[in-house]
Amino acid sequence: MNFLGAKWIYNNEYTSVDNRCVYFYKDFETSSEVKSAYIYAASTDAFRLYLNSGRINGNYFENHGITYIKQIPLYKYDIKDLLSDKNSVCAVLGSVKRKLHCSDFLFYAVIVIEYADGSTEKILTDESWETSFGQLFSVSFQDGEKYDFTAGAFKRRSVHVSTDKKGYTYLLSKAYAPGLFAESSLKPKAVDGSKAKIFDAGFVALGVISVKLKGKKGEKVKIRYSETTDFSDRCCDELTLSGGEDVFSNEFIYKNFKYAEVSGNAEILSFEICRLSYNIDRNGDFHCSNSKINEAYFENIQHRSDKLSDYKMMISDDAANPVFDMFSFDCREYIEAALSSCRASQAENGCVPIALRRGLQYRYGIFENATLLPIELVYRHYIMFGDIGIIRNNIDMCRKIIGFVDEFSESDNLEFILKTIYSAELMSRLCSFMGSPDEAYYKKLYQSLYTAAVDGLNLQELSADVLALLYKYRFKTPAELKDAVLTHSYKEVSPENMSSWLGLLYECGKFEEPYKIITSDDFDKTLCRDWLFTGCLGIRPEETADGAGFKKVIIQPAIDLSYSIKKASGGYITPYGKISVFWEKTDDMYTCCLTVPYEIDATCRFNGFKVVNQKSSRETYVFILRRN
Repeated sequence: MNFLGAKWIYNNEYTSVDNRCVYFYKDFETSSEVKSAYIYAASTDAFRLYLNSGRINGNYFENHGITYIKQIPLYKYDIKDLLSDKNSVCAVLGSVKRKLHCSDFLFYAVIVIEYADGSTEKILTDESWETSFGQLFSVSFQDGEKYDFTAGAFKRRSVHVSTDKKGYTYLLSKAYAPGLFAESSLKPKAVDGSKAKIFDAGFVALGVISVKLKGKKGEKVKIRYSETTDFSDRCCDELTLSGGEDVFSNEFIYKNFKYAEVSGNAEILSFEICRLSYNIDRNGDFHCSNSKINEAYFENIQHRSDKLSDYKMMISDDAANPVFDMFSFDCREYIEAALSSCRASQAENGCVPIALRRGLQYRYGIFENATLLPIELVYRHYIMFGDIGIIRNNIDMCRKIIGFVDEFSESDNLEFILKTIYSAELMSRLCSFMGSPDEAYYKKLYQSLYTAAVDGLNLQELSADVLALLYKYRFKTPAELKDAVLTHSYKEVSPENMSSWLGLLYECGKFEEPYKIITSDDFDKTLCRDWLFTGCLGIRPEETADGAGFKKVIIQPAIDLSYSIKKASGGYITPYGKISVFWEKTDDMYTCCLTVPYEIDATCRFNGFKVVNQKSSRETYVFILRRN
């Protein structure tokens, strides 16, 4: 989006030595009754916006400008309710990520006001804006936030307009950022200590703090955070007190922590934690006749909702990943933000940030156990939502991720090898969806890797996890895997592969087995959540260019023949409306009722059953079934 006349502005006193936060100001008046008002804003790093002392972008999210790639996010905010006759807008820029990159520390904004009489006014960033420094000294993910409350009012001076020829204005794009909202305010319990004061939130929370302090002028206070009582100086906040009562609230940096330590001689008048959560809607629902499964499902949904704390974790292979559940949650923008962060990290560092299972520490590079999940995220996003733009925006990043391999070494474990082969196959499909000639290259790569690593496998010698992956990636058919599967117990399957294992059992003709497993007393029922949608309800989009985005869907419910569950119901909200599935056991028959929006081309299948009667009315279809 381009607004004629708006310019990129900067403070020419800013230097990377101090890494100071920069303030920009604009005073303006409204001429009559306002019908609507919006501000469009962008920066080459993080920013906060205020209008008449009220925070505009109150949600906490990473609003980083990306100067390393070809897009800079442009954010839109509704400001109508904050306007008055005389107004003052303030933007605070923090070099959160780009420390020592001062030459591109720029801000861009357009305020669009529509009046009740139909007239429109635009206020653009240009030479009329003013700039200064402020009490917020600096911010960064590594060093936290630094405030100097002793600083008085800073003199404003005219901004400078960028004459850079990089064409930033034409690189602006709509911002995709899952909003972090203030879910609740916590008053943590104070823990006895020596000079330091330690506060315990009671559990690990994603949040920011608000603290009121009183101490001598110039007194230094440091606030450190940790999930344990072992604190480090990484990403801690540092305050210089004014001598009166000072109130500090995080502006840019939010953290996962259980304990907060305040060191220094200041008196703590109040201390609160603002707990944050991503505002992600539910897309699916499930219910069945087994109360234990229902209880586990809803507990798991709440647990996963609470853990939606960092969209970067979507590029992790971590088994406890709480995010990659595209049926339960509306993850569209969440995935786009994760992929945007992944692209930025790759452009900056030449590789992708990796979260390993060992302590979930971020690493950089491609190596054994490295994640290939960004490729699958791009693919799944396209299949679920049918947006070809997600492929266009990320295909170059995906090429670099898979581009490290043309063969395997003896040290590579088999699960990593299978993930890599699957990623090569997905790349050929993504190129096919785009009509890219690279499809042929990735097909050849897939075939060569598959021939080298899969063709000669002795299925009887493989672990349950590997068998589940061979089924998940469709490297082997259920008929080929059946004999090997029967030699294993579900107790040998790792949590991340449990849904695939249940699906494999069902497609091997063991129709009763998945339900015997998930209803057994020693089974962790939270592990079957994905299978409840794709298996029990049987809702799956067709994985083709014509079917992507639920234009075509396969509905193949895995009806329980063990009688452990006598009925189940649920559905998924597609772009065309909700697909609903209901089935139940009645006497010696089974009834299955489907509701499918008109725009969706649905194919229904019933493994192990014969359709003895069927009827339809509008978008609803009823099938009477008998076991084969």
